[in-house]
Amino acid sequence: MREEAANNWAQAQEDLETARILLEAERFYASVFFSQQAAEKALKALHMQKKRELPIERAILFGSRARGDHLKHSDVNLLLVSDDFRDIPFPDRPSRLYRYWEGRLPLEMLCYTISEFEKKRRMIGLVRDAVEEGIPL
Repeated sequence: MREEAANNWAQAQEDLETARILLEAERFYASVFFSQQAAEKALKALHMQKKRELPIERAILFGSRARGDHLKHSDVNLLLVSDDFRDIPFPDRPSRLYRYWEGRLPLEMLCYTISEFEKKRRMIGLVRDAVEEGIPL
């Protein structure tokens, strides 16, 4: 891992641990903030590692970690948008990125091209919910 990416990754791990401590102390708003910071820094580290191969145009943290109602071991949900996904079958897209995830929490990714994302965000469903309730990273 490149040094700058490694530094972002290390800070993401610290922020995630802080979020866990705050959650246990029932400091929910602070826990949400540090969860969001952790996800943003982890995604930045991932992007730094992967940017030559797969530039991410848009990223959204969504689900319980974005809403602030997550449990200690809730997964991290990310929606990623890149036109470089266009030649990759939809079910295979996340697997290209999972190997860069070194987090202790499970990760769920939804990966769309820009045109797929623009279409899905107007439809009733998970993508629209992620846009409306999620945290842009």
